[in-house]
Amino acid sequence: MQRRESQLQFRLRLRLLIAFFVSLFSLQGAFRLQTKVVHLGRQTAMAEASLSDAHGKLFAQASTTCLIFDVPDQSVIAKS
Repeated sequence: MQRRESQLQFRLRLRLLIAFFVSLFSLQGAFRLQTKVVHLGRQTAMAEASLSDAHGKLFAQASTTCLIFDVPDQSVIAKS
């Protein structure tokens, strides 16, 4: 089955994990946020993120797993 370019997709978060290693109140100056899509499949996706200061000290990490599905055409729903 091929997807149309205009077809909407919905992402339902199955899991969200955030680990704070240092208080974010101590984060001053420049910081770096790195994000990475680990897996992007037809039905599931997984992503990771990390937050560190300019010196590389890690403040927090997060990961999420999502379920991906197409949104039904609203005109079909309205007719039923």
